[in-house]
Amino acid sequence: MEGWRRKLTHGVMAGWVRACGVAIFRQTPGPWVGVANHDHPWDWLVLAPFLPSGTILALHPGEMPGRRLRAWFDWLTFVSLDPLDPGQLKPLVRQLKEGGRVALFPGGGGFGDGAAGRIQAGFARLPVMAGVPVIPVWLQHTVWWRIGLRPKVRLTVHAPRTLELPPLADRQQAAELAMTALLEEAGLLAHGQPATLWEAACQAAAVRGRGVPVIEDSSGLRLTYGAWLARSRILGRVLQRYSMPGERVGVLLPTTAGAMVVLFALFATGRVPALLNFSAGVATVRSACRTARVRTVLTARRFVDKANLSPLVTELAQDATVIFLEDLAPEARHPWNLVMGWLASRLTLPSPASAGEEAVILFTSGTEGEPKGVALSHAALLANIRQVQVRVGLLASPGQDRMLDVLPLFHAFGLTVAALAPVLSGVPVFLHPSPLDYRAIAEIAQRIRPTLLVGTDTFLAGYGRVAHPGDFRSLRLVFAGGEPMRETTRQLWLNKFGVPLFQGYGATE
Repeated sequence: MEGWRRKLTHGVMAGWVRACGVAIFRQTPGPWVGVANHDHPWDWLVLAPFLPSGTILALHPGEMPGRRLRAWFDWLTFVSLDPLDPGQLKPLVRQLKEGGRVALFPGGGGFGDGAAGRIQAGFARLPVMAGVPVIPVWLQHTVWWRIGLRPKVRLTVHAPRTLELPPLADRQQAAELAMTALLEEAGLLAHGQPATLWEAACQAAAVRGRGVPVIEDSSGLRLTYGAWLARSRILGRVLQRYSMPGERVGVLLPTTAGAMVVLFALFATGRVPALLNFSAGVATVRSACRTARVRTVLTARRFVDKANLSPLVTELAQDATVIFLEDLAPEARHPWNLVMGWLASRLTLPSPASAGEEAVILFTSGTEGEPKGVALSHAALLANIRQVQVRVGLLASPGQDRMLDVLPLFHAFGLTVAALAPVLSGVPVFLHPSPLDYRAIAEIAQRIRPTLLVGTDTFLAGYGRVAHPGDFRSLRLVFAGGEPMRETTRQLWLNKFGVPLFQGYGATE
């Protein structure tokens, strides 16, 4: 009976679960504890078919399946495990010492929401008490089930590890931290990551839905995933006439929806955007262009006029060809380009770049002389984004989170955490071109009700001084980077808005 049931269950699972490394369960000798992140009450249903016969599957009492479903998975032993009753761990410890195998979700009945989640102290101590290794398991995409989306789930099993606790430490707290680190590492090393930023955008569109709004800015421009990718492909076709594959193209643009289209137009065609700091002096920007060997600079006439950057553009024109996006509009609107760009976006053709090749060029501030160019690969940026997803829980509330992005794209913190990470995680982002518009940003926050915000201590202190207490109450996570965060700023936000601030850094290198 067990054979045909397992075979049938595997056949059904093959259509919606992509499993990797599941042989580790069978090949690991002796007793072990398998631990997995927990994003949905049905996570056990994804894990159960791949567990060896005789494995004990410990679940929260509220997630225990019914009698008939347990009878179907008769190669497993289901055990109800209440995280508030430490006494229930003793039978599991005994069975592990006798050679048994246990699989559980160390978050108990709580969900990690795309991150490692909160680890229950008792569950974390189980492998230490029994003296057995831990097999980390990472489940990806079940978090999307909560809003009705059913992307293909990825289950990745990693090699067994031993939880090593430092001597003389609080054993309970040390076990929690060690288990959390183990699951976070499993999430970072999980298979199935896209190779390039363009492929990551296509993947996000496929998971979230092409008709879902993802980018909006202060000008009123609002783009769905489908419109964003189509515009990027159309512009990419036009830009191919002005640059070569692998060429570094200067980008002199503020934080707007149009800038996001330009970036991904370059990603889609294998070009490398060199993000220029328009707030720096003329000499600094020209030095950056020379360092990166930039021959073409993309900008917008409207932005240049509004920001009084005509002298800078005039100087840049001596070393490079300056192209205004407004001048490309007629060519981009040509019916042939519109059709081919739309088709290319629907087909989600891969980027000609590879994971290890340059994705963007950023520049240091130049405090130690001329600015240094820092080449960041697609793999490096995607790994950074994955760290944010796993450690912070950027996937916490699918369909409910929204990022308010006011940081410039030429800074690593603003580019990666505030802009790329949300849109590639299915989180809509609202872009505002200047972080110095304190009152305007407070008004925007009151209107759009964001849940995520990234800023520097200086900017956050400014918002805190001018905003009404209700303007930022929708925020659940605020990160300060780029400079140390002062305690006065932290207290201001906590007392006025009831929002805690977290320290982060955005090192360009």
